[in-house]
Amino acid sequence: MTVEIEQVTRLQSLDLRIVELEREVATLPKHIAQIEKALDSHLRRLEADRAALVANQKERKQLDDDVKVENQKISKLRDQMLGAKTNEQYRAFQHEISFCEATIRKAEDRQLDLMAESEPLDANVKKAEAALKEEKQQVESEKAQARERTGIDQKLFGDHVHLSAEYFYSRFYDIVSFAFCTADPTNPAGNSCGVVLPGNPSNNPMSFGYYFNTDLARARGLNLSGETKLTRWLNLAGNYTYDDTLVIKAPNAFDPTELPGNRLLRRPPNSGSLTLNAAFRRLNVTLGGYFTGVRTDSDFLGLGFTRNPGYARFDLSGSYRLNHGVTLYARASNLFDKQYQDALGYPALGRDMRAGVRYTFAGRN
Repeated sequence: MTVEIEQVTRLQSLDLRIVELEREVATLPKHIAQIEKALDSHLRRLEADRAALVANQKERKQLDDDVKVENQKISKLRDQMLGAKTNEQYRAFQHEISFCEATIRKAEDRQLDLMAESEPLDANVKKAEAALKEEKQQVESEKAQARERTGIDQKLFGDHVHLSAEYFYSRFYDIVSFAFCTADPTNPAGNSCGVVLPGNPSNNPMSFGYYFNTDLARARGLNLSGETKLTRWLNLAGNYTYDDTLVIKAPNAFDPTELPGNRLLRRPPNSGSLTLNAAFRRLNVTLGGYFTGVRTDSDFLGLGFTRNPGYARFDLSGSYRLNHGVTLYARASNLFDKQYQDALGYPALGRDMRAGVRYTFAGRN
């Protein structure tokens, strides 16, 4: 009898549990609908924050492209410097290069601002993603009785390291040459070069110099670049260029450094840079190192200087974003006051330090 009573009691308990489960199943769709409504609210908020972050990244990408364009301009200007034979020409090229470098600095400053602005945007996205994940977990929990959600982090090593390599080969035709002609009464043209001057119909003996295109050269080498995210807030980027140049033909070489077999002027075989950037909360700090090897150069005065030593220069910059669009910034160019010359006879600036306050106007400011 006791056994029968125990079985009846167990059956009653099971019946009560079944009724309870049926009640929960009946109310589950309504409850899930309420949770999914909150889930949709989090999703819309996440989409808005993602859109703002994408806009920030898009502008940074555009600035990166602008910097590349300016660097290409600088590279072309430096190539054109190969034909500069006078101080005026060289200063003109320097002026153009300085303008490009100023544009690059302005773009880099804006990039620093965007990187600082991206941190709260990124935090908002992560916060919204966390809320969204919590809501999804709650829905799944109601549907499958605390089923454990699992995921695999797909950010493998390749997602954090970007490497690129580029081989180049160029031939330069009709490079500008310079010749100095001395007065020569025995020559019908009146000069040692035998050039008839339009402004000298009588071919009176006179000395002068002139430019023409004859030289041939080639350049080949390798560009390597890489970028890696060491931590969430620390980024390292670098590049290296091997540039093997050779003067092939120079029938009117004005200087010994322009003779065939030499490297092209002011084209270092080895050069590169390293940039370490830390963006932590409101603070952004960048340390850049620029390295240039020994290169062929000349004083063009016959003093015997044919090589320009290599050098390493370091720049340091930083900014701290205060509230309401106010940012403190500082920059130190040539941090260790390195003495070097981009071109023989033209010493580079020493240590240059600047600091200031920048205010950014925005809709709510």
